[in-house]
Amino acid sequence: MGTKNGFQSLLYYKFIFSKQHRVKPVAKKIGLSADNFYKIIRGADKPTKNLSPGNTRRYEFPVDLIEELYRATKDKDFLLYFIEPCGFDLVPSVANETVKSVLGHVTELLAASIGWKILRGQSE
Repeated sequence: MGTKNGFQSLLYYKFIFSKQHRVKPVAKKIGLSADNFYKIIRGADKPTKNLSPGNTRRYEFPVDLIEELYRATKDKDFLLYFIEPCGFDLVPSVANETVKSVLGHVTELLAASIGWKILRGQSE
């Protein structure tokens, strides 16, 4: 399995160890192939050329799919993993628009932290 980051460990626990969610239906809902989603969950090495020993690249969960992962699983632990360290918490009776807003904001913060920018459609 190799070295894992915390979120990948959570994915492994939820999908493989405890079987709380099924890989194939969730992969389809979030727009990944089941094969790639398994590689992300297991932290598989990416095939790369000319990397020095110890400098392997691993499959990682795309930060812009966190919202889709939550919507596909309805598992609050995936959201809590990111929002609790930021000082936020989930409130059980929030309106759907508030959840959408928080998910979008968290996704943008995470993307910005690694130098990405989320491009959203103009239809909102």
